[in-house]
Amino acid sequence: MAKRSNGPGERISEAEHAIMEVLWDRNPISAAEVCDAVCAERDWSIPTVKTLLSRLVQKQAVGTEPEGRYPRPPSGPAG
Repeated sequence: MAKRSNGPGERISEAEHAIMEVLWDRNPISAAEVCDAVCAERDWSIPTVKTLLSRLVQKQAVGTEPEGRYPRPPSGPAG
């Protein structure tokens, strides 16, 4: 089995994409604010959102700020 890459260019999951849509609309934003936007609709909890955000940071799709907020991703959705 091939080892997964955690670098730039790695594809994001559908769940990670849902998080990215919130980040494209609102920034900077905290994990709790992301959860406010998506948790009820998707039946997620704050730990789920934090895990997805952590994966997006590892993939270098988003960054973090010292205050624990997630700034706008480098570019919006294509299309």
